[in-house]
Amino acid sequence: MIKHYDSAAPQGTGLNPLGALIDGAMHFGTRAGNQGSVFNPLSALIDGLMHTGATIATWQRRADERSQLEHLDDRLLRDAGIDPYAASKEAKKPFWRC
Repeated sequence: MIKHYDSAAPQGTGLNPLGALIDGAMHFGTRAGNQGSVFNPLSALIDGLMHTGATIATWQRRADERSQLEHLDDRLLRDAGIDPYAASKEAKKPFWRC
């Protein structure tokens, strides 16, 4: 069902302009029996933003983990079974590298 925003509708009617926009974009260009086969620019934008957010979160996690690794002393690294040289090498990698 497509919801339409009516600017003349009184406040409190439950119509949500953003919801109507998103819902309307989901059905943009669709025809009965052919739903989901038309490119949806709003959906593509949302997917792109979500992917970008996930990438930034991954980069932040890597930077935090490498910073913590860099501050561990050799004794703690050996206790964890990590070679100090390998830990130093990993800590020096930029956040965008795996």
